Amino acid sequence: MSLLAFQSLSADEKIEQIDSIKLAVLGNDREKAKLQDSFGVLGEILLTESNKTLLQNTAIIVQSFSYLRTNVEFLLRFNIFEVLVKSTIRYPAVLAEINFRTLIDLLSTNSLSEKYQDEREYAQFVGVLAGILRDPAASPALLFNTYLLIPFLRRTELLWQLYRPLMRRLARVVSPVFQQTLQLNCATGDVSVLKRFPESVELPRTLPEHAFEALTNDLSPPLYALAHLLAVIDRADLNLPLPLYFVLTTFLGSYDLNVKLSSVNVLVQYTKKHIRNPKEKTASHARLIDALVHLISRTKDSHGPEYTLSSNYKIPRTMSPLYLLSQIAEEDPSNSDSLVEVNFVDTIASIVTANYSSDRTFLDEDTLYKISDSLLILSCIAGLREDYRELVIRYDVAPVIVDSITRHAKIYRELDGRTPSPADVGVLKLSNRITLSSCYLLRSLSRSASLLRTYLVELKLVRKLVDLLHIPDDIIENCPDELRLDEIRLKSVVLGIVSNSIVEFSAVKHELASDELALLLHRFIYESRYDSLRMNSLWVIKNSLFGGNRESKENFQTTVSLDKIFELCGDPNERIQEHSFDILRNLAVGHFNYANKIMADFAASELARRTGQSSFLDFLCSHLEKTSNPDVIVAIVYVVVHLAASNENNRALIMCNQGLLKKLVEFLEYSERVPDDEDHWKIRLSVVWAVLNLSWREETTGSDLDNDEDDSGEDMDVDAGDGSDFRRFLSPKNRALRLIELGFYDAIRTLNNHCTISDFKERARMAIFNLVLYENKNKS
Repeated sequence: MSLLAFQSLSADEKIEQIDSIKLAVLGNDREKAKLQDSFGVLGEILLTESNKTLLQNTAIIVQSFSYLRTNVEFLLRFNIFEVLVKSTIRYPAVLAEINFRTLIDLLSTNSLSEKYQDEREYAQFVGVLAGILRDPAASPALLFNTYLLIPFLRRTELLWQLYRPLMRRLARVVSPVFQQTLQLNCATGDVSVLKRFPESVELPRTLPEHAFEALTNDLSPPLYALAHLLAVIDRADLNLPLPLYFVLTTFLGSYDLNVKLSSVNVLVQYTKKHIRNPKEKTASHARLIDALVHLISRTKDSHGPEYTLSSNYKIPRTMSPLYLLSQIAEEDPSNSDSLVEVNFVDTIASIVTANYSSDRTFLDEDTLYKISDSLLILSCIAGLREDYRELVIRYDVAPVIVDSITRHAKIYRELDGRTPSPADVGVLKLSNRITLSSCYLLRSLSRSASLLRTYLVELKLVRKLVDLLHIPDDIIENCPDELRLDEIRLKSVVLGIVSNSIVEFSAVKHELASDELALLLHRFIYESRYDSLRMNSLWVIKNSLFGGNRESKENFQTTVSLDKIFELCGDPNERIQEHSFDILRNLAVGHFNYANKIMADFAASELARRTGQSSFLDFLCSHLEKTSNPDVIVAIVYVVVHLAASNENNRALIMCNQGLLKKLVEFLEYSERVPDDEDHWKIRLSVVWAVLNLSWREETTGSDLDNDEDDSGEDMDVDAGDGSDFRRFLSPKNRALRLIELGFYDAIRTLNNHCTISDFKERARMAIFNLVLYENKNKS
């Protein structure tokens, strides 16, 4: 069977040959194999011929190749996306229904955004879909394929033109269902259920299945399409009408898999992007989790690629129940509490253990996604509480964690520095997905002090994690954007695991604290263009310094210089600012007094020379003036707290910096007209700690409050204006009186009267005691 002489045939002979080939290849893979050498002719026919019969039969032959995933790579060699898009634009009435089905088959494993980039033709193609949705004469089969193709289309504003015609189609189907559902839930005529249901966890009553089972194919496909549009179109005016919102909520109780899952998809995207009311969002998540638990429980033992649906439906894996549940859990981990309450952890873990075996050298794509989504859900659960972490490790998930990390690093080693081929990219994407989920779970487990001494030690993963950090940057940079960003995300998560594991009480701390890791962190901080790598590298350093370990502080500058940390305090990324100040905070803590070194090194730094700020305290004050980020403010104030705790000289220097003190007292302002939040109280608590340390007495016995001057600063070279001020503020009494004069005492007392937070009240009372002690003594 060959088409090589096709162009020499007459019009009738062409039709006859294509018809005979169609009959031969349908359901016959051997006949398809005979056609492969001349397959390109089929594309030429679709792009050049005009006879409708010829075009339709040719499109059917092409479609027959898309049924099997093993043929996908073969079809891609012939620019199949370009052929299908262009031929559909040429003859939409003739080819759209068939070509859409072919595209759905192909795109269930490939991304159109990677395969077709001509924006002008793509706009015309989207216009064809919009025309079909608006056409009152469009056949049910054409509409079905149009709806199911939409979820595979890439993110673009062009898709907005599909929204209104799609909603009109849905309105015609949903209207009678809404009327019946409303009557069922409002038997007494009270329609207040429409106002109550958004914030209620309890579902409205659902119609019996027979009431709408005939509409399943009219309901589910357009709902999948709508879910995709809600996900990719960023417009404030895109919304769900209340009747549709109500009907979809009732469908969460449906037993029909497609009706239930398509409704879940719409409501997940609507909840994520359009619900702002916290109570309504919480209720929606609770309803959606119940529906997803039901779907997963019914389908977890199925092994098909679309394991929740009939074979007639193909949807992206991002619409599968496991993936949706993982996204809800990731968006707000507290949602995972309900999974523990209904013992669903056992179900999720069983999906991992039932689908993974260390004896298997190959995992098909669908099985791999099942495992990776399940691991991600487990990571969200384990991230919540210590007892949940203990629960998760009861299941045999360790082999897949170790194996995925080992294999991913091995794949990159085998590339041996070369740019990944398209086939390599496909393998790396799948490997990255399961490795990333494994590392998310490992990061959650590494938050446990007990597991850092037991379970995580037994996994022997330090070397393997460092191997992931060693994946060459030049190879990653040559990967497609999606994979490149996923690989950077993987390295960032690995750094998160390292930062959790390098704390003082970890049994793997010393194994991690190597020159090799120091060099990696140095490279990320100084050379990486990715904020997530720089930020997480700083996090590792911050945690390694926590606890006042002398050795860590002495070796600190082998990884990053203080000059670099000073510079990063002004980085555009606020999280990098926060971690940089936290590093300075941790350096200033403990008996090994690094505080003076920080002060001296800043005065001699390149940044001080460039900015004209020779005082480290002026540097801190300037950053407090510039930032409104509460986490950065807290980080800066705690640097002041630990400088004040370090020695009398530094306390005196802080007291000489009037700009810094006035800024601190501003943070203590309270007004009943301004609503408070958690961030306000975190900032206020940090300032109260500063007041405590500034008013603290070195001597606890045997000294007179009036005669506690200390001349230890007389020989110091201090930049504190009048040296007499510095000597005066070496006295805790004088510091306390000055703090009272600046308004700290009144401000803290006012806050203490209005606060219900026990930790703040305890510290506030201590600060009030310290200050009032000196005030009363002064009055006497």
